[in-house]
Amino acid sequence: MDEKSKLLICLGSATAANCIPCFEHSFGKAKTAGMKNEEIQEAVDLASQVKKGAHLAIKNCING
Repeated sequence: MDEKSKLLICLGSATAANCIPCFEHSFGKAKTAGMKNEEIQEAVDLASQVKKGAHLAIKNCING
């Protein structure tokens, strides 16, 4: 797997896990690797959608 893909996975995982130190670490590495903010934002947005879906599923299970 290429380095860019690994960094995007790390950024998405850190976002989904709400791990600020992990995100900051991966963000720094991504910027050093020359990644653009738009690429990073896309990974963050996708992870946020997944996280939101998981929260809705849990809420529906409890309230269902």
